[in-house]
Amino acid sequence: MAKQTILLAGRNRESLVRIAATLQKLASVDVRTRAITNGHMDPLHGVEVLPTVLVLVVSRNADEELGALAARPPAWRPATLVIAQEHDPDLMRKAMRAGARDFLAEPCTEVELRGAVESILVDEESRARRMFGRITAVINAKGGSGATFIASSIAHLLKTRAKQRVTLVDLDFQFPSLSLQLDIRPKLSLLDALQAIEGLDPVALEGYVGRHKNGLGLLSPSVDQMVLPGEVKPDDVKRLIALASQSFDHIVCDLPRLIDPVNVVALEMAQTVVLVVQQTLAHIRDAKRLKRILLSDLEISSDRIAVVVNRYDPKSRLKLPDLKNTLEVQSLYLIRNDFENVDAAINLGVPIHEHATNSAVAKSLTMLADHVAHLEKPVRTPNTLRRALSRLWN
Repeated sequence: MAKQTILLAGRNRESLVRIAATLQKLASVDVRTRAITNGHMDPLHGVEVLPTVLVLVVSRNADEELGALAARPPAWRPATLVIAQEHDPDLMRKAMRAGARDFLAEPCTEVELRGAVESILVDEESRARRMFGRITAVINAKGGSGATFIASSIAHLLKTRAKQRVTLVDLDFQFPSLSLQLDIRPKLSLLDALQAIEGLDPVALEGYVGRHKNGLGLLSPSVDQMVLPGEVKPDDVKRLIALASQSFDHIVCDLPRLIDPVNVVALEMAQTVVLVVQQTLAHIRDAKRLKRILLSDLEISSDRIAVVVNRYDPKSRLKLPDLKNTLEVQSLYLIRNDFENVDAAINLGVPIHEHATNSAVAKSLTMLADHVAHLEKPVRTPNTLRRALSRLWN
């Protein structure tokens, strides 16, 4: 998502300076200050791009300022916090009629101010997320952990069980395999879509989406196209995923096992990052390192990360308490080991839930899909990763 912005507007410069100093302590938010010195009463007069939140410090002209704000169409009024010099019930009612989400009276404490603004920001980001499809990124902790199988299974379940409009995005530009796993042969490739991205809208993008017989979509590189690192622009990938989120209820991105600008874009946009491991010391070691990168370097909150143990065997020497302690997680998603059924499904190009509906592996994947579909519990919306991207590649 785009960076959230706060416009602090008012006529009292002293108040603006003091309030701006508090708001600038908020992480990942762009704070702009506008001292109103002209004759216009509308605090948004001349503002072409609306901020996420307007913090309006009303003056002795509060009635006119709030009246001008209320006269605007709702679509042209951002979420607003009104700060007044005193607690006036009549002024509060006028602020609410102007669309204010909250009202504070001076002197307000730093805790009150930050709490009010943060609450509005969270509500706005949640509202914006509900307008677009959810995004899930699936990545291996170690090569061969089964992320592609997990990604295709999740997407198939979201389509058939949750009745959502779903598309898979295969971001492995050198060795794509989703088209083989699902026996889909798109006429146009993901690279074709990226090359035409400047002229695409959500409707045109669907022309590049291959279809499974059940309607599941796939955007995939062609196995006949060779793409070298650096040839794909991260901004183009971001724009493509954003377009897809306007057409589909859910986008599942299958990521290759590397941290580069393209993968970071998908990780940044995803509400859920599925980290796939297997039950070996080598897998767990790499999973711990990758999880640390996600948390520390990319600043992805832990409640956005779902750790999945693929091919789980309860008889393994590595027991669940060991896995949880090593990976520092409260819970794990266990995909039961069923090599015979999984191997047959992949070779046939058939989703596991069609090949072995009642198998243990199919049932355990259903629980994971419920989490990804947001059916288990709310998942907090992600923080922006622009600072991480800048730190890693600038």
